[in-house]
Amino acid sequence: MRELVCRVWKGYPAHVRWPHTEPAVRTAMLFQNTLCHPTVLARREVFDRFRYREDYRLVEDYDLFSRACDEIRIAIIPEALLRYRRHRDQSTQARRDAMETVTQRIRMETLQRRGFSPSQEELRLHNLIRTPKSMHTIDDLTGIEVWLCKLYDVHTDSEARNVIARQWLRTCIRAVPLGHVMWRTFRSSRLFALLRPGLAAQIDLLALAASRLDYRSPAFSTLRRMGISS
Repeated sequence: MRELVCRVWKGYPAHVRWPHTEPAVRTAMLFQNTLCHPTVLARREVFDRFRYREDYRLVEDYDLFSRACDEIRIAIIPEALLRYRRHRDQSTQARRDAMETVTQRIRMETLQRRGFSPSQEELRLHNLIRTPKSMHTIDDLTGIEVWLCKLYDVHTDSEARNVIARQWLRTCIRAVPLGHVMWRTFRSSRLFALLRPGLAAQIDLLALAASRLDYRSPAFSTLRRMGISS
């Protein structure tokens, strides 16, 4: 199998660090695209074989890389080698809702290619993990916990399992409006013990729980830049 090498990219002013081992990258693709397009290097034949598809406009790269990762070797250089500017008027930000619709389709197809057959409810919960909005019901939070535990138990590689466990932290960040109910659920979960988050991460999440801010609010964005990055 051919190798696909992606250089981890550097955002400004913060660094964004993706999983870099092959099992971790492949597992992370179940949730979002973790290969930064401007830095991907591959043989010409890879791109001849895996092409953009018109039906996946706005997130064609996620579709292409999720299919390619199932059949070729991948690697990520764990260094910040790209400075990438993002702003509010950026076209991909302005069309985020349309992007999310296509992204959800890619997640479903990626799960199916990996041998999963999620129910409609499980698929809805899977998409909530990375949907860029707040979560307001405890049933959604506990439902995601059950689904992540199911994914965790199916995987055997430690790096892959770590990626799945980390989705629990990201989920709880989106459930900040639930306040201390979210915090207690986070701490009591089996996934908490599997993830073993550091003290700083726990303090950051507790502070967010106390704020009960909406995920898309400017104040929440400021707190995230100061602490946890989702």
